[in-house]
Amino acid sequence: MVLPFLRKHSVSGIVYEASWGQTSGEVVIVTGRGFEFTIPYERFLEVRDTLLQSDVGISVVRGAGAGLLTLGVAGIAMTARPIVSAEVDYRLGQAANSIAVQVQNQAYNEAIRKSEESAAQIEYTRKFAQELGIENTDFYVYIPKIDARAPVVSNVDTAREDTYLDALKKGVAHAYGSTFPGRGGGTYVFAHSTNGAWNVSRYNAVFYLLRELNPEDQDDIFVFFQGKVHKYKVAEKHIVDGDDVSWLESSQGGPERLILQTCWPPGTAWKRLIIVAYPEKIDTENAATPLGQTPDVYGGN
Repeated sequence: MVLPFLRKHSVSGIVYEASWGQTSGEVVIVTGRGFEFTIPYERFLEVRDTLLQSDVGISVVRGAGAGLLTLGVAGIAMTARPIVSAEVDYRLGQAANSIAVQVQNQAYNEAIRKSEESAAQIEYTRKFAQELGIENTDFYVYIPKIDARAPVVSNVDTAREDTYLDALKKGVAHAYGSTFPGRGGGTYVFAHSTNGAWNVSRYNAVFYLLRELNPEDQDDIFVFFQGKVHKYKVAEKHIVDGDDVSWLESSQGGPERLILQTCWPPGTAWKRLIIVAYPEKIDTENAATPLGQTPDVYGGN
């Protein structure tokens, strides 16, 4: 509404000031395209009162009010959005960082624990090997009860007699296709008790007293592999046919275990003696090496 007084003074932004005391004038409506309509003030009041007294008018006014309220809320939301977004991002970031830090700490602590455990095991192995007089701990077997000790030749083809006989001149043989200590499956190690009473060598008879191992006694067997020592407890003892290869064939699966094989009776190839042992964890930080805890040679002192 622009009164004559406003037209004279060209005051913009003010519709009417009560102190002016104007009771008549004109209402000027300017469209978005710049068209201007002038309505006498008295006529404007009549139209206003008619609208306010009708349902349509009330709906228009309410709709306009609701629209203005919605616009106001939307405006506040749009204004506050960067602040709320930053706050939410910060809180979520803090939570994510906290979780990441916890995971990193757990992984770090686990790595440290494994490193310390590995260092203790390596030192334990070094001392143990030194007491046994073993210079190479890449692959070696030691059975305290019968004082059997020998290097292990790895990945020997059991189907080729010339290959395994050559390996048995150097120690005992690890069967090709079986697993290695510290991994799942069976580590299959074999040696002849002898290939004849007239031809007993030191190493191919290293398992000659294997029959003395007893599951009831849970005898110990130690296998050195790649600089670490693995301890096993005897749990099974079997005598099978000389052509029974099921123990070797099943060695690739199942739980970690050590399978020792030799001829039975000693000096023959009629049957096979099978010893099965399962791993036992060594407390390398507190345990003493086994030497001195068992007889030096089978039969005792």
